[in-house]
This record gives sequence, C-alpha cells and structure tokens, in this order.
Amino acid sequence: MKQLVVVNSFGPMASTLVSGLLETMGYLNVPVRKLGLHRYLMGQLSLDSGYMQSRIENILTEHAKASLSGGVSVMDRADQEAKSRVDLDLVRDSLEAYKAKKFGSIQELYNATKDLYAKAVTYKSVCYQSGKHIELTVDVPRYNFKVLQQRYLEEFDSVKFIHLHRPFRTWIASTASQSFVHPHIKSRYYFFPHKRYEDFQKYEQTTRSAEGIQLEFSDLFDLGVEQLYDRISDYLEGPARPDNLREIDYDMYGKFVSFKKAFTPFDAQMVYLSETSLDYFDRQIIKNNFKSPFGCYVAWLKYVCDMHQFRQKMKSIDKTKG
Repeated sequence: MKQLVVVNSFGPMASTLVSGLLETMGYLNVPVRKLGLHRYLMGQLSLDSGYMQSRIENILTEHAKASLSGGVSVMDRADQEAKSRVDLDLVRDSLEAYKAKKFGSIQELYNATKDLYAKAVTYKSVCYQSGKHIELTVDVPRYNFKVLQQRYLEEFDSVKFIHLHRPFRTWIASTASQSFVHPHIKSRYYFFPHKRYEDFQKYEQTTRSAEGIQLEFSDLFDLGVEQLYDRISDYLEGPARPDNLREIDYDMYGKFVSFKKAFTPFDAQMVYLSETSLDYFDRQIIKNNFKSPFGCYVAWLKYVCDMHQFRQKMKSIDKTKG
C-alpha cells in the first residue's frame, strides 16, 4: 500500500532520527527536503510548473559532489569525511524521461521524484517498499495547517502525520548551535531569540492539536527504541518489530550513526547557551511576552556573547588538535 508519512518538526527536534527508524519499517529514507510540496498542495505552484523537477535535479547535482551531511548535530556533521551521496550517471536517462513526463497528480509527481533520487543513491543499498515515502517538513508555521493537512488527505492515497515537540529551553539552545557554526557571519549574528520564540510558538499552536501522533523529544530517547518502534508502527499499521533494533546503524540524513549514538541526545553533552542566558530568555521573552524591547535586545546580546565564547573555545580545541 502506498503511504506517505509526514514528519512535522521545526528546527532541531530529531526528525532525522524518526526518519531513520521509519526506514526499518520499509519507508524510503533519503536526504531530500524542500521539494516545494506544500506550495503544490496549497495551489502556489501548478502541477506543470516544473518546480519539483528542477529542484530534484539541483539536489542530485549537489549531492553528486563530495560534501558533509547528516549526523546527530552540526558538530557531528563536521567531524566526518566529505563524500558524495549519489551518482548522476545512474539516472541520466531516467532524469530526462522524468523531466519530460506529464504527471496526473501531485502524488504521482512526488513519488516519481523520490524514486528517481533513490535510483541514484550510492552511499547505501536502498531498500524500501514502493510508494512508502517520508516527508520531513520545515515550513509548517507558514501555512494554515488545518487546510494543509486536508490537502494532504485529498492528494495522497494514505497519509499519516507525526508531530515532534521539544521544550523551548533545549530547542533554542540547539537552534543557536546551528547559528554559532554557520559559515556566513550574517547568519551568525541575525539570530534574535524573541523572534525564534514567536516562530516556535506558531509551530506549537499549529501542530499540538492536529490529527496524528504527538511525540515529545524526550520520548525518542527515554521510551526505549522497542517501545518507540511499537508506538509508531501501531499508529502506521506497520510491520512487527524486528529483533535487531539495537544492533544496526541508522541513516540520519545521509550519515550512518550507531544505535548508541543515534539514541543519545547529543545536545545534552554540549553547552551552547549559558544557563544565565536561558534563564533570562525565560523571564524576558516567555513570561513578558515581548513587552520589553530592551529585554529582547539584551537577550540578543547574551546570545552574541555566548556565540563568541563558544567559537573561541572551538578555536582553542582545534589548536590543541593541531
């Protein structure tokens, strides 16, 4: 049976871990995002616009180059050897036929797009049941999710929704870590905690009461992989649990990670934002609900100070390694 699993998250909420676990249930797990699916569903792109075709061609081209990808965090991503994930030569003819084809539905276009990428993969042996795909969303707060969810149900034969959640305190710290190490200086400084909280709240309000299964960040690590598997598989009406879940490596967005590493929250091992900063965010941003512009400015300054301290610490570590 064709079935799409939509994994909703916003920022670092371990969606790639869920995707890796879904792979053991027969779903295609590949490092592909931002295909424009929501824009198609909401009528912002027509079926014959060619956007998804162009997007997957660009992704294939980029993934054919050696690069860093995946892992449990941005720090883990950097601690690996650059590698390509696909071979364009494997799908050149298929790509041209795919680009020329007139698709009759969004589902047909989406499935063909994911299948095309799967044929080009070289970093692993791809094994999945036809029509079983995973959509990792990144833009839920931009839409009326009630309408978006209905459009999913109208366009796909079978859709299941998994909504991930995480406490703001740990979420903002992990989100900040991504900006700390960003190669562009503008992205490192254009991080405003109160704005991030606004976006975080939009996501929470949008998905908390939505149809589907709600998973807390702690559930992924505290339930135990067997119970977590059963909970998800029962909801999806999926297969019985295999016996080797603790013995296999999990593909987390293009990088294989051992069970122990995958199911241990990496962020808990690192200090990104200081406890003083996090306490200040709680007081000025959450409790005051953006009523103090000065408080929001001070929150940004605290973020900048933490960022500089972190980057200096990393430079010192790199010098020691050298």
